[in-house]
Amino acid sequence: MRTGCDGRAAVAVVLAGWLLVCGCRPARLRPELPAELPPAERLLQILAARREAVASVRGFAEIAYENGDENLGSRHAVLARRPDRFRLEVLSPFGALAVVASDGRELVVYARRENRIYRGPAGPWSLGVYAAVPLTVEDAVAILLGTPPERPPAGAATVTGDETTRRIHLTVPLASGRQEVWFAPDTLYPVASETALPDGRTLHVDFGDYRPLGTGAFPYSIDVRAEPGERAVRVRYGAPTLNAQIADALFSFPPRVGVEELTIEQYPAGGPQS
Repeated sequence: MRTGCDGRAAVAVVLAGWLLVCGCRPARLRPELPAELPPAERLLQILAARREAVASVRGFAEIAYENGDENLGSRHAVLARRPDRFRLEVLSPFGALAVVASDGRELVVYARRENRIYRGPAGPWSLGVYAAVPLTVEDAVAILLGTPPERPPAGAATVTGDETTRRIHLTVPLASGRQEVWFAPDTLYPVASETALPDGRTLHVDFGDYRPLGTGAFPYSIDVRAEPGERAVRVRYGAPTLNAQIADALFSFPPRVGVEELTIEQYPAGGPQS
């Protein structure tokens, strides 16, 4: 009997080990904060280097526009180039359902089903008419290229350790409000940012799913929302290409024969329509 019990015990140990190897693994622990935090100057240099290293992106992404319980998502073709040029095409099996583009001076939304083009200056928050999140064209491009919105500091930045999230926390004073950026302690990749907006709200961005791309790593998951508020934009890249040459003509959208032209303020409120 003793031999039988020992045998069953051995089988149980082997089975338990096999289960651990094949999927019942403990959750990966978050990296600990370093004993010595990096200085603010180094973190600011990291952000500047990331902006310089990624000048453009092109590829496909699943983009979802959320407003409370409503969620409208589709596959998009994405083209973006610093500082203020981008083009998004909402795709379907029959071609582009909509195009939103900016050449840095003008913002255009082409709604194919409506046979209309909405056009206006690429001014402050102009993109919010389409995306339902208050974004400037420059902020949208920076975020699509995997970096927090760029703001000139109005004072000395400070660094602290966020014990709750186990992230390194950079705070940059701005002329109005402040910008906060959180970094992963093991890689020093920016994983979240909060930027004060002129209307009193805060633009929150999460960067995740970093993967090797080009000479560094790029976030394939980007979430954007304004707080307080229920509206958000979620971007999930497929296989993006960085720093490709993109012709200037792709960022403009000339008038089309037979297509009605309206001002951007007349675009239907609430984000893109399916």
